[in-house]
Amino acid sequence: MKLVKRAYRFRLYPDESQKQLIEKTLGCSRQVYNELLSLCKKEYEKDHNFKINKYELIKLLPKYKEKYPYLKEVDSIALQQTVIHLYTAYINFFRHNSDFPVFKKKKNDCGYITMSINNSIRIEGDEIQIPKIGRVKFVYHRKLPESFVYSTVSVSRIGKYYYVSLLGEEEYQEYQECSKDN
Repeated sequence: MKLVKRAYRFRLYPDESQKQLIEKTLGCSRQVYNELLSLCKKEYEKDHNFKINKYELIKLLPKYKEKYPYLKEVDSIALQQTVIHLYTAYINFFRHNSDFPVFKKKKNDCGYITMSINNSIRIEGDEIQIPKIGRVKFVYHRKLPESFVYSTVSVSRIGKYYYVSLLGEEEYQEYQECSKDN
C-alpha cells in the first residue's frame, strides 16, 4: 500500500465570534513572525554568518506570551508553526533559494496552520472542530476518501471569505485506462 499526500479545501462559515478569533490568530501569528524576523534581521546585520536555530526560536514564544498576554488566547500550535515558517524562509535565504524574508502585512490575504493533536480537529456532520475556534460550519461539498488521514489544518482568509484546508495522507490508487475491445 502506497500513501500519497493530498489536501482538500472547504469554505468556512464562521459566526462573528469565531471570525474574531480567526482574525486574532492571524494577527498574533503575523506579530510573532514579524517580531522574530526583526530579531533575526538585527543578528544578521551584526554577523552575516548568523545561523538560526528553530528550537531556540520556539523557546522564545513563552517570553513573548509574558510580554504580550493576548498571545495566550490563540492556538499555541499556530504560533509554533509560524516560527517554523520563518525558520524555513530564513534557511532558504541562506541556501540561495530565495530572497531575505520580508515582514508580513495586515492587508495581505493570510492564513495559519495548526495540527491535530489528540483528535483536536475533527469533522462532525457539516461542522469542523478547530482548536480555540470551536465547531465551525463549512461546506462539505465532497466526501473524503475513507483512507484519508489528516494531520495538518490550514485556516485562511482570502478577501472576505474563510477556508479550511486539510492536509493528510491517503492510499494511492492507480487508475487503469479503459481498454477498447475491438
